[in-house]
Amino acid sequence: MKKILVGLVGLLVGIAASGQAAVANLTVDVPKTAYIEWLTASSDTMASVDGDNTYTIDAYLGGAVTQLTSPADKICYLGVMCNALTGYEVTLTGSGTTTGSTAQLTQAGATPITFTAALAQVGASFSGGTSTGGTLDLTGGSVSASTTHTAEADLPMAAASPNVWQITVSLPSITTVADGLIMSGTYTGSITATIALP
Repeated sequence: MKKILVGLVGLLVGIAASGQAAVANLTVDVPKTAYIEWLTASSDTMASVDGDNTYTIDAYLGGAVTQLTSPADKICYLGVMCNALTGYEVTLTGSGTTTGSTAQLTQAGATPITFTAALAQVGASFSGGTSTGGTLDLTGGSVSASTTHTAEADLPMAAASPNVWQITVSLPSITTVADGLIMSGTYTGSITATIALP
């Protein structure tokens, strides 16, 4: 009986040892992607892959026999999500006649109002492994904001924590009669952000 059991065990071991394994190897490619959205506040969660926004600048103050005075600067926020270590490049194009940091607001029949913009990054939204670069160019002729990243942890991949760029818009200063006037009415313009992946 012992010999039969030993033989049976040997047979089972032999069958098990001769079994074959077939592996199903799986692969998937994830393309480089970036989202861009104009935000109302630097702490906003992104909700669109290419979201517009409207910013109303405070009115010039004045009235009958009242000194016209210029409004406070307007701050606009641009949120960016990206999944590539090579980062992203943002080009900014202002409306009207543009130079490096100036563009125009217009109204039919009126001389355009030239505004000045300044670009900065909201520090808390960029991790230590992110490098940023660029110089504001509202002509759209060169990259105004760019990044590269060293590790996945540095990537702005969550809607609640994108990279945030701050664009501060300043209008011409009027503080005295000598500064002259601007024709009354509503002036409009824009800054268009375009994102690319290097």
